[in-house]
Amino acid sequence: MRFIIDADSRMPLRQTLSQNLSRLIDSKARMALKAITA
Repeated sequence: MRFIIDADSRMPLRQTLSQNLSRLIDSKARMALKAITA
């Protein structure tokens, strides 16, 4: 799994990783919601 760091290169790495992780969880949650409501 690759993390996108180019745009967030000024931020500390840990913060960038946690942001990417939360985005990933958000997209997974949205997909789950779509599957449930479909």
